[in-house]
Amino acid sequence: MEDLENNKASNNDESEDDEMDFPDEDIDEMEKMNFDFEAFPPSEEDIEGLENLLAQIFLRAEINRKELADSIIKISPFGCVYKPAEESEDEDSQSLVCGVLSIVGLTGKEKHSADVSNFVLQRAKKFATGSIFKQFERCLQANDGGNEVLQLKTGFLINERLLQFPVQISAPAFSSLCQQQNSDGIQNPKKKVGKAERRKLLTDTSDVIFDNPEEELLFTIQQQFPYFQYPVESEVESTSRFNCIRRNGQVYRPYRRICLLTEEQFLQFAQLVSNSSF
Repeated sequence: MEDLENNKASNNDESEDDEMDFPDEDIDEMEKMNFDFEAFPPSEEDIEGLENLLAQIFLRAEINRKELADSIIKISPFGCVYKPAEESEDEDSQSLVCGVLSIVGLTGKEKHSADVSNFVLQRAKKFATGSIFKQFERCLQANDGGNEVLQLKTGFLINERLLQFPVQISAPAFSSLCQQQNSDGIQNPKKKVGKAERRKLLTDTSDVIFDNPEEELLFTIQQQFPYFQYPVESEVESTSRFNCIRRNGQVYRPYRRICLLTEEQFLQFAQLVSNSSF
């Protein structure tokens, strides 16, 4: 399962939007950080940074983020975190974790596995169609005793970065993840559940801004897969850059899209990212 995009949507009701002060997105005016970044295997010193990134995904959800971060570290060197290169480190940046790419299993008995599964199913029940909900339910209720679905080995893809972090790092990171996924001794879930964050126009569902640009490639693969999206505007502080933004006179609102991929679909997507030049 894959958490892929941070979405924002635009409202055509200008009278309502004019009463609210949405920030204009001006990347040129944003504070710039001058660091060289590298991908490193997750380690114990990254626990706080991982928790902060997981908070971006789950916002106000009741999920034990420390336990989930621990699970990412336990399967290291599988996956990676993005941090300042060693020659660029200073006292302020030593503990800085700017992104993470990993897959954690959801078919174990750990509490965070049940928490994430319940989180997805609650939103699927509310925002997905009945048929799509049943597909998610079949994969995510694999912890029930004696359930043959256990053979599916569902995993959760975590692809999260700080907002406006350079997308160029995604190609080598996904390439490495593909190699690790096919290596002996690495968990190899048959289903992937992932969350993508995106921004879209309410008046035109084709007008979507992906906060992680590489995740748009997922929707170019030929094979269809179930997904749904849910709004997160009410879960984000009004002053946050993850909330609504105004671009070219249109207001974009934040959504999360949750996708259910087979292993073949995931590897196809990962290969597309690996071969891309952003």
